[in-house]
Amino acid sequence: MEFLTSLSESTQFFLQLIVVLGCLFYGAKKGGMALGVLGGIGLVILVFAFDLKPGKPAIDVILTILAVVVASATLQAAGGLDVMLQIAERALRKHPKTVCYLAPICGWTLTVLCGTGHTVYTLLPIIYDVSMKSGIRPERPMAATTISSQLAIIASPVSVAGVSMVAVLLGTGTVHIEGFTSYVDLLKVTIPSTFLGVLCIGTYSVFRGKDLDKDPEFQAKIADPEQRKYIYGSDEAHSLIGVHLPKKQWNVMWIFLATIAVVAVLGYYKQLRPSWTSNVPGKSIEIIVDKKTVKNITVKDGQVVSMVGDSKIVSNVKDNKVKDATKFTSVQVLDKDNKVTQSIVSNGADVVITAGDKSETITNANIVVKDTMKKTAPLGMVDTIQIFMLLAASIMMIYSGIKAAKIGQNEIFHSGMVALVAIYGISWMAETMFNSHIDMLKGSLGEVMKAYPWMYIIVGMLISKFLNSQAAAAATFVPLAVQIGVHPGVIVAFATACYGYFILPTYPSDLAAVQFDRSGTTHIGKYVINHSFIIPGFIGVFSSCAVGWVLANIYGYLN
Repeated sequence: MEFLTSLSESTQFFLQLIVVLGCLFYGAKKGGMALGVLGGIGLVILVFAFDLKPGKPAIDVILTILAVVVASATLQAAGGLDVMLQIAERALRKHPKTVCYLAPICGWTLTVLCGTGHTVYTLLPIIYDVSMKSGIRPERPMAATTISSQLAIIASPVSVAGVSMVAVLLGTGTVHIEGFTSYVDLLKVTIPSTFLGVLCIGTYSVFRGKDLDKDPEFQAKIADPEQRKYIYGSDEAHSLIGVHLPKKQWNVMWIFLATIAVVAVLGYYKQLRPSWTSNVPGKSIEIIVDKKTVKNITVKDGQVVSMVGDSKIVSNVKDNKVKDATKFTSVQVLDKDNKVTQSIVSNGADVVITAGDKSETITNANIVVKDTMKKTAPLGMVDTIQIFMLLAASIMMIYSGIKAAKIGQNEIFHSGMVALVAIYGISWMAETMFNSHIDMLKGSLGEVMKAYPWMYIIVGMLISKFLNSQAAAAATFVPLAVQIGVHPGVIVAFATACYGYFILPTYPSDLAAVQFDRSGTTHIGKYVINHSFIIPGFIGVFSSCAVGWVLANIYGYLN
């Protein structure tokens, strides 16, 4: 539509933002897959009305979520998750007075191991039962646990959000952080920072709200005998204490945990992963002696100025204007600012290579420039996680002897598929809008974030709320942050800022906590924003970011 496309860029961005937010808010209200489905409305308006080029949906994120969810759902279907829950329940019932600390730690641990926060559903009824029998306000551990289980996603070795973040930070065109070479380098920050965040949440939770015997609203409820029976009714049906779990279920758990350990080792030691050499865009300047390459200079960015007699050819590194294996009398390598970084000159039968104050002479040599350079790269961690999660699922399924249909019938699989659809539509819509205005955002948002790094936390949390997914937030916001000039070390330090969807109580685990708390203490307030999860959420994210900042400085990521 010419009327819309003729408007100024800032006006178009504002109108497009209204469209995107409208889809997100209405989708959040409808719940479930509506968030993803409504992305179709946003895309039609952005592409056909505003003439924006469609972006790319977060395919790697979606496929990794699929693989992790299938593995976790198989773990549950084969009984391995019951073993983990039995261990957690034993700890909770053995130390009921410390439930405000133990419950969120259990939720955090399950997420770190399984890569998804949806494992918390089976833990919530146990937490409620322990709380009521100990006279502890259920809101305290239940809200803390749902927040902690989501906070832990970025600290999991099989987390899609973490893999997406590392893929961007180690990708081409990103200013790489010295000493940051693998997924484990992110986990060195996120595991301790999120765990300390969980402890901060637990400390706040111990003192939050009125004790049950001093809460007039709760006392009024239990004055009714029927209500009292309902509220204090035993959740023994959900208890795993005293249940004998077959050895096969224990072995299923060990299969899953062993796979995660293998993924973590492969993430740290990339030399253990298979690698392949391929031609990639760039310039390769080779010095040839007797038809053999004795020196290879690769140029990944900038310009190459090549001379053949009186003819000069200037080419951008990523263009393919020079014929393959063309001989030249001299070559200059220029950086992005058009400053000469290297000079290669043919002097009679010799070739002189100069870089700064250093020079090198190679006798009886020729200069050859090729359009492509060879790059050896190991199997990426995105593919590694997908392969090993599918492997774990297949081994668990075959070993346990369960029917394949059972995998798709549990809560983890259902919740994971809903999240997958949501990410598909949302990430595609957001990518389309943000990428079309990247230059404008660099000039405005980029300068603000450079001056005030903590703004990354605020923007990251808001985008996470809009997308309702840490994986989608990482796949959408981290590349944008890199492009607008945010220091990569800040992204690592504030990695937990990709969790902000607790701001409004629309996430399934939050709603599940409200449903399981029959006492009514875990609640959504009259004004919606005043709900049980918002303060623990802010405490968890802000404290984790603070610890992350300290650790990133210690590791030298912010230098």
